[in-house]
Amino acid sequence: MPTPIKDQLKDKEREIERLRTQLEQQTNKKSRQIETLARMSQSIAQGIYIREILQLIVTMTAEMMASKICSLMLLDEKGVSLKIEATRA
Repeated sequence: MPTPIKDQLKDKEREIERLRTQLEQQTNKKSRQIETLARMSQSIAQGIYIREILQLIVTMTAEMMASKICSLMLLDEKGVSLKIEATRA
């Protein structure tokens, strides 16, 4: 018959494994987000046209947020109303 201490150790080992898995998932998510930001930065630095940059930002943001729909709106020249400049649906 297992002792209470052995049972406690097994419970703690399961908890440690659960936390390790959770930490690994969070780390992978953050790594993907950093890679996405690095790609955005690289694209901007390479001098891609503004519309392409905005579309790239929308696409990468949607990927990073695991979203199917995303749009980017900018203020018009007068600073009065928003205008959709890039979208992903």
